[in-house]
Amino acid sequence: MSVDPTPRYAGLVTRGVGFLIDAAIVSGVALISVGAVDLVLAMFGKDLTDLPTAIGIVFGAGGWVVLNVLYFAGSWAVTGQTAGMRVMSIRVEGTNGARLSIWRAVIRVAGLLLAAIPLFAGFLPILVSDRRRGLQDWLAGSVVVFRSTEEAAWGGPVRRRMVLERQKLPAGEVRVDRSGPPRRQELVG
Repeated sequence: MSVDPTPRYAGLVTRGVGFLIDAAIVSGVALISVGAVDLVLAMFGKDLTDLPTAIGIVFGAGGWVVLNVLYFAGSWAVTGQTAGMRVMSIRVEGTNGARLSIWRAVIRVAGLLLAAIPLFAGFLPILVSDRRRGLQDWLAGSVVVFRSTEEAAWGGPVRRRMVLERQKLPAGEVRVDRSGPPRRQELVG
């Protein structure tokens, strides 16, 4: 098991495609949530348009913020990548290589919003910095890197763990069977 000596940093296009996938996922969840709320209100003979405008705006904007923070910050803190990042084989990590804490992930979400406000100028440093870091990365102390070949292989960490466990066993104790998980075999004495 080898470790990539120099990480490959993800650029603007790779990140952008991953973000578009994530935006589609978040929009789908938001659409389903609004539909569910509308269905519940319909059971009481009401409609979303019956709610006062201020309440609709507060719940709509608040729900959008909560949904995005939960999805992005939660994904980055728990697995280091969102679904879109997984499709693009990239992950976010701290500058020291560790996974982001939940607070740093929330700061990164806020940084994404701040980077987009001035005509997306906060994303321009990704094009010119040596580690391809945007405003959100500077604020959260993070980098976006391509997953190593070992991680991208089938099973990733699980497979590496399996290989390490096999190396600990005496020779001849594991039968190689490609049709399923490895099984212990009785040693013939």
